[in-house]
Amino acid sequence: MNIKKQKYLRTFTFTAILAVFVINIGFTACFSEWRGEGIITINLGGGNGRTAYPPTADILNSLIHTITLTGNGEPKTIEAKGGTVVRTTVPPGWWTIKVDAYYEEVLYATGTKGVNVTAGNNSVTIEMTKAFYDGDCDENCLAIGATGEGGGKIIYHNHTGFTVTGKGQFTARYLEAAPANMATTLAWASSGFYGTDIPGTGTAIGTGKANTAAILAVDANAPAAKACVDYRGGDKNDWFLPSQDELYEMYKARTHLGFSSGGFWSSSQAWSAYAWYLSFGNGGQANPNKASSYSVRAVRAF
Repeated sequence: MNIKKQKYLRTFTFTAILAVFVINIGFTACFSEWRGEGIITINLGGGNGRTAYPPTADILNSLIHTITLTGNGEPKTIEAKGGTVVRTTVPPGWWTIKVDAYYEEVLYATGTKGVNVTAGNNSVTIEMTKAFYDGDCDENCLAIGATGEGGGKIIYHNHTGFTVTGKGQFTARYLEAAPANMATTLAWASSGFYGTDIPGTGTAIGTGKANTAAILAVDANAPAAKACVDYRGGDKNDWFLPSQDELYEMYKARTHLGFSSGGFWSSSQAWSAYAWYLSFGNGGQANPNKASSYSVRAVRAF
């Protein structure tokens, strides 16, 4: 089903006794700008491992929304199907509103937002409606942090695609990082190759696979690169040591990977005896000698 041109999203409209404020429930990732009135936005990310995409009319009408309000009083849970409207009241104070949307008993999207309800303005109306959006993500779009084909986490998405260079060059949309680091820290080069030049390595997104092949063509036992190509997560055999820019995308997505420290090797050579690495503690990049041992995490493109 092609829904790229469907223009739907769900909005919460909270109508108070003395004031009106609007909460638009949008969808994370892939969409550059939301068009719709509102003060507060609840972003709904994909609950089933995929980006929540704007539903078609049929899907919208079938969605089961579970709305949970917790805060200054007894918590409330409301269920609403499709575009129905529900109303409730809550005492003044700070409230957290959590939305879980289910489609065919699978969590389709989820989001949370806090709001301050003032005295006299505590009549709440929740309405599921349609609104326009800008963007071209489809139902197969994977969000950053979603589980990829190899069992790892998506760290980069380009909906127009990027070129994976080298032998068998192809266009990919995603970079996926392995779910864990290699068991030990590793050197970039093997003994006897610490000062050997690896010509032609790149730093850009899409060059890591070719970099890894170039390293192993010269130094067949290069520890960091070899560990990545030998990795078989998800029964995939196309893992590689990320380039400098690919590694930076991993750093940006580090919260989805469950860690925020340590130095990691890239497959990008700085010059003959040195290669680029990145600190996940502060995002700093440097080029230590190839004999140094740092953490390694494989990536793949698809």
